[in-house]
Amino acid sequence: MANYGKGHTEEEIIRGCIANDRRCQEILYRTHFDVMMAMIRRFTQDDETALHILNSGFLRVFKKVEKYSGQGSFQGWIRRIVYH
Repeated sequence: MANYGKGHTEEEIIRGCIANDRRCQEILYRTHFDVMMAMIRRFTQDDETALHILNSGFLRVFKKVEKYSGQGSFQGWIRRIVYH
């Protein structure tokens, strides 16, 4: 489970993202940035391309976050969205 910092649970961050709370979106992005970037870097070594893929993936995550069912890890769900 990811560490969302003091006072923020995963459920609170998810609810905030569903409500389009920019602060929660930023927390989610920053929390999962390194792991998702490492995954993307396995497919491209170009920093600009990797960042573009990452940002496009997170945009899809924010648009689909209400579809997360709670089954399995949230990070795994994010990984699948970003990967595809």
